[in-house]
Amino acid sequence: MKTKKKLHYAWVILIGVALMVGLTKAGLSTIGGLFLTPITTDLGIGMGSLTLYFSIASIVTMFFLPLAGKIIAKYNIRVVLVVAMLLQAGGFAAFGLMNSV
Repeated sequence: MKTKKKLHYAWVILIGVALMVGLTKAGLSTIGGLFLTPITTDLGIGMGSLTLYFSIASIVTMFFLPLAGKIIAKYNIRVVLVVAMLLQAGGFAAFGLMNSV
């Protein structure tokens, strides 16, 4: 009789972390595109000036991910993820206070 293999606990955590981080970053970045036209119209700026932000954010994310892996390995993962999500949400909320690029 074959024994059923259990999914290792580390894989469950990896999938959970990927979902939490992916949904917060991807969710905020994805819905950001819906607001480009109203923002550029309201501020009277070009679309290129505003979309440059998304390019810079992606580049910064790419360079920060290796450092984030070291931080997650060193500190409590729950605390790191909560702080990361709060910083991400706070940064996007702060954009509501901007009146220029």
